[in-house]
Amino acid sequence: MQEPDDPAASEAERALPARSEDLERLAELVEQAVDARRAARGGEQLLAEGELGGLVGIAGPAARDRLPDRLSDGPPGKAEAGGLAALLGSRDALLLGGWYAGALVGVALAERTASGEAHSVPVSARLRLLYVEPEARGVGVGHALLEAALRWCADLRCAAIDVAALPGDRATKSLLERHGFRARTIVMSRLLG
Repeated sequence: MQEPDDPAASEAERALPARSEDLERLAELVEQAVDARRAARGGEQLLAEGELGGLVGIAGPAARDRLPDRLSDGPPGKAEAGGLAALLGSRDALLLGGWYAGALVGVALAERTASGEAHSVPVSARLRLLYVEPEARGVGVGHALLEAALRWCADLRCAAIDVAALPGDRATKSLLERHGFRARTIVMSRLLG
């Protein structure tokens, strides 16, 4: 990733496509995102369902089918730079890094989920990951990452993009709502056994 030259860089310069030299740091950010999601209400179940499957060693069987290759065979919750590298050349995924004051502090991953070319359904996408380190929140990095993901989806002519927000995560919900996201369904679950 190119680091923005100017600390007062425009929002568009704060979210840049991933490059190989930043994959180790991006892997650290993915691990932080997994830890934060695991600690949140409903997060453990979302992870078990494979929301971040393939990025870390928590992928369930359904998640392994979402990307061509399982991206991590490491221990549970451990992201690997090599696995993230598989996303760099993909035309069906966009891995972004978020910069602030010369530091890489955020990560986002958008993925095409249906192709209008091969199917009768419109192209759609999913924002699988949007994470900014707590110390860097509130300065526009999340906004820049989300805007870059939305531009990528628009370039693909996606009809819609979905993202999961956990119960009680008001900050994420507010960010998404400011960008035009609206809840279309609330999925409730009860673990049995």
